[in-house]
Amino acid sequence: MNELDKLKDIKPLVEISDYSLFILIFTIILALVTLTAGIYFLLKYLKEKKARDNRKFYYKKLKKMSMLDSKHCAYTISKYGKFLIEDDEQGKFLEILNENLEVYKYTNIPQSLSEENKKMIKEFMEMIDV
Repeated sequence: MNELDKLKDIKPLVEISDYSLFILIFTIILALVTLTAGIYFLLKYLKEKKARDNRKFYYKKLKKMSMLDSKHCAYTISKYGKFLIEDDEQGKFLEILNENLEVYKYTNIPQSLSEENKKMIKEFMEMIDV
């Protein structure tokens, strides 16, 4: 024992602060937030792309319609026109156009489209930016 008393360089245990658990938790949370944000923006982009593709589809439908069949033309513009408007001016113009085309919708044998209505339909198609 005498020799052990002479040894004075042995120190008691020292507590070492360890932050690795907190760093791991922070890293996992940061990765989840980043992944969630990435998925959100990807879905938002895909939804906007689909909406643009739908607009092109509706525009093609309107472009393909025949002006000879006035009843079908009136219903097609009413059905797809509302998906193509982007601002109030186009919306008001579409309302006026739909009011003018009401005459052709509810008849068994509709008359052919008037030149004024044909002109309005062409003007509406030019207004739309797809």
